[in-house]
Amino acid sequence: METVETRDHPREKLMFCDHFTIFNFHSTRAAASTVAAQGGMDIVAVKQHANWSLTSNTFERYYYKPNSRYEQVAEMVDQIIFMDTIYDTISEGAGEDAAIPVL
Repeated sequence: METVETRDHPREKLMFCDHFTIFNFHSTRAAASTVAAQGGMDIVAVKQHANWSLTSNTFERYYYKPNSRYEQVAEMVDQIIFMDTIYDTISEGAGEDAAIPVL
């Protein structure tokens, strides 16, 4: 395991990571806050810990990234794309391979 010297900038060490182009260091703030809120931590406690104002909606507007919206989209796509495959499989005779439509 490679160690990072305190004088080394973490960005230099992470440049070779596959996900570095997608996520940055600031992403951890949103991810950690979202995980805490979804894990049952009170929103007020999350805001206090992150030093956000309790009267603003900064957390809810910019940092809270629940997975449910992505899961809903994935479910819709699966239903739209794979529904024809399910019906083709059911309508085919026993033991025959069903054709999978290519989109």
